[in-house]
Amino acid sequence: MKHTDKATSIPVWGGEMSCIPGNSNRVVWQPTGTVLINTWVQPAYRRLGEIEPASWVFAAFFNWLFPRDVERNRVLDWLAWSLQNEDKKPAWALLLYSREKGTGKSTFCDIACRLFGAENTTTQNNVGKLTNRFNAVALTSRLVISEEVHLSPESASSNTLKTYITDTQTLVERKGREPDRINLVLSFIFTTNHMPVRIEAGERRYYVVDTGHAGHSAGEKGAEFATLIGHVKEAMQDPVAIARLYSELMICQLS
Repeated sequence: MKHTDKATSIPVWGGEMSCIPGNSNRVVWQPTGTVLINTWVQPAYRRLGEIEPASWVFAAFFNWLFPRDVERNRVLDWLAWSLQNEDKKPAWALLLYSREKGTGKSTFCDIACRLFGAENTTTQNNVGKLTNRFNAVALTSRLVISEEVHLSPESASSNTLKTYITDTQTLVERKGREPDRINLVLSFIFTTNHMPVRIEAGERRYYVVDTGHAGHSAGEKGAEFATLIGHVKEAMQDPVAIARLYSELMICQLS
């Protein structure tokens, strides 16, 4: 007999894949009777239960990387809001700049990757793969990290990137298939060692932070900062430490 019991029905995939944060079901039924595949995976540390909030060594690292209070608060607000509203996307992206190498930009990206979940993060050099034709994997992620970014206002890639940062929907093309319209819940973090002077005047899609400090790889406090980075990387391997930082950000009062 025909019935509508989903538990005893064979789902028919309509060909759609979408990132639906907060939904632990990998197969999501649609009103049409077909299903879509949910690309979002709950990070393992969130299954530990209630964990006492604490930022521990991460707070010391944030103070090094963002020495100016206003900028540090803005960046942490962005991170906290993105986690507290995981099914929504911020309308602007972080761009971490430093002339020197070894200031901790990549380490910050690693922390964000663990908070959002490695399964939900796409990491790449520059923005080529993100703005190419077949970019479904990146666009169905929750977090995109692009390092060593070169932005040029005249390029097609730069204009495409702007729409991804602000728009909530886009067309995505997969090989051998017609383009599909998907919801965008992406957050973006960009890093660069080249001063981003080619960003258009009045551009509001990027929050640029100079992360230069004396603890860079060749700086006078390089050894001190390197020791801290070692502690941070050790903490990042501990799911409980990540869970504590996540809990701290989830109760963070946004300024």
